[in-house]
Amino acid sequence: FQADPLLLALTGAAALSGRGDLGVKLATRGRTRDDLVRGLGGSLALRLHHGALQGLDLSALAGVAGAPALVGQMPNLASFNELSASAAVAQGVLRSDDLVATGPWMRLTGGGALDLADGRLNWRLTPILQAPPQGGGIRELEGVPIPVQLGGTLGEPTWRVDSAAVLREVARRRLQDRQGRGGLM
Repeated sequence: FQADPLLLALTGAAALSGRGDLGVKLATRGRTRDDLVRGLGGSLALRLHHGALQGLDLSALAGVAGAPALVGQMPNLASFNELSASAAVAQGVLRSDDLVATGPWMRLTGGGALDLADGRLNWRLTPILQAPPQGGGIRELEGVPIPVQLGGTLGEPTWRVDSAAVLREVARRRLQDRQGRGGLM
């Protein structure tokens, strides 16, 4: 299946693109579309290839690393080579805790919930940059877990990077590196 047209038909928005396989075991009852969606229960499993998380521009992380000149010049870090997840659905709410995506510059894990009736997102994503581009300080983020809260709706997703957690980890690594070189006693 192709993710974006399917999501668009089901929810009215497409926050995820890619082509792949979808396993579905769902049941519902109701008279109206809303009743049917809110009554959904069952499970889903998905594996997508060559897609992206729409509305999530992780290249803006360059600004967190003190390299604002790189913002907009890096490839879309929200693109992936492969994404997989399984989910339980109860009363029209999809919940997953095993999202894994790998891309050319990152590995992302996450979990959260999607209310299928209103398209509301509540996800915690943790990308880890792998072999980011040289220059401008972005290299300091390599291997650092970057907590991202994804919210809003499928039609208008919002995201917030926990930059304080990222900066703490970068500072901890710098300190550790200095101590390893005998810079601090």
